[in-house]
Amino acid sequence: MGTAYSATIASDCAGTCSWSVSQGALPGGLTLAAVSGNTASATISGTPSAAGAFTFTVQVTNGTSTGSKSYTITIQNTQTRNDSIATATPLTNGTFNPSISPYADLSGQANADTDYYVLTAAAGATVQIDVDAIGSTNPMDPVIEIVNSSGQRLMTCQDPGDDNPPSDYVADTTPTAWDDECINDDRSIGANTNSTLLFRPSGTGTIQFFVHVIDWRGDARPDMLYTIKVAGAKLEELTEVATGQNDSQTTNR
Repeated sequence: MGTAYSATIASDCAGTCSWSVSQGALPGGLTLAAVSGNTASATISGTPSAAGAFTFTVQVTNGTSTGSKSYTITIQNTQTRNDSIATATPLTNGTFNPSISPYADLSGQANADTDYYVLTAAAGATVQIDVDAIGSTNPMDPVIEIVNSSGQRLMTCQDPGDDNPPSDYVADTTPTAWDDECINDDRSIGANTNSTLLFRPSGTGTIQFFVHVIDWRGDARPDMLYTIKVAGAKLEELTEVATGQNDSQTTNR
């Protein structure tokens, strides 16, 4: 994942040949195209953006005859283990496709695992964090929290999960105030494969904080994928982090 890939498919198609994916789908970030000047061959190329095994059927036709073949491409996640604040993965705005702290577990082996990401934002900015599990078969149930460098949960969030809870829970009486604990299990009722938090860092200057992604059920495996989407964070590299919720420290990112 994140590494350029290219492979050539040859056929005995004669004349002008057209290529397509007739079943399944290529891994995200890869495309299929006929070779310029030699349409009897095609390339699958690009930079894959998601890990997993992707099975698809490639079809070629010259308008008279058609041939097809099934392929599988396996994309491995090269993310390093980031299950502590000390090993947190730097992150900024955008959508990213990690797995839950990938490492060499046996397939199907349960591990209560966890990921940390380090971000920065201007004090008073609104940062939105969205996490969505990927996959329809036993996807992970993510919980997210926002903490400082000491692991202390921050308290200047809006948690949409408690704005309209089930009847046996008390709804947030100040849903637009920045006074919620920075932890969310479900974005909304019945949506247990995603989580959302809105965060407003207090203090002055640039604030460093950590997003903690937790496997709620405790059965996470490295092949359990999710997307984490960030908006409102700072983009530039930092040499110093201001005092505030981050306990005032220097980063070498």
